[in-house]
Amino acid sequence: QTFSYDGIMTLDIGGNADSGYEVGQRSDGKIVVAGFTEIPMSTRSMLIVRLEENGLLDNTFGTNGYVQIDFGLGGNEATEIHFRGDKVLISGSTTGSFGPEMALVQLNDDGSLDTDFGTNGMTSFSMLPTESTSSSSLKTPDGKIVLVGTVGAVSSSDFAIVRREGDGSADSGFGTAGGTRTDFNGDFDSASEIAMQEDGLFVVAGRTFDGTEFDFALARYISGINIGIGE
Repeated sequence: QTFSYDGIMTLDIGGNADSGYEVGQRSDGKIVVAGFTEIPMSTRSMLIVRLEENGLLDNTFGTNGYVQIDFGLGGNEATEIHFRGDKVLISGSTTGSFGPEMALVQLNDDGSLDTDFGTNGMTSFSMLPTESTSSSSLKTPDGKIVLVGTVGAVSSSDFAIVRREGDGSADSGFGTAGGTRTDFNGDFDSASEIAMQEDGLFVVAGRTFDGTEFDFALARYISGINIGIGE
């Protein structure tokens, strides 16, 4: 089967920068891509695009096959896709009142916001009192959502891991108020990917700065409590 006639597909939303970070395929073959678009220049909105299996835009989704999500202060980026039946859950980052925040959005099959999730389909949060960003996430078998990334200013950042309930609200049984942070060497720690072991433990990979260079970093968690660190 041909894909977008010639095997490639590009999409220009408004003449400015657009980028895709994550791609997933539904059980019916449709393809969902998540990233960002800049409209106007330097003001980023989350961008979620749905394609038919042949690479053409799915016009039954959003506006002409795509949806833009803006939390209000710019800096919106979608980085992960999770399918929940005919709905799609998107994780990423946005800008809040105190700086970068983690963000979740859930869309219905037609691309409209799922009002049963978060606040009118959207929620953003930070490991207060400082900024947080999300780089990866996963959906647990019981329907909860776990996000990992970075908490704190760049010069003093730590691993961040946050767990949310299936409706987007904070999971108070995980860490402190739903999240926990891990400091390896004092500066420049950032988590980039998460996996769940068969026994339910979360393994998080990233990097840490040893004062001279960045090193590989790995942490494992259970119920929000760090139970093993290596680098």
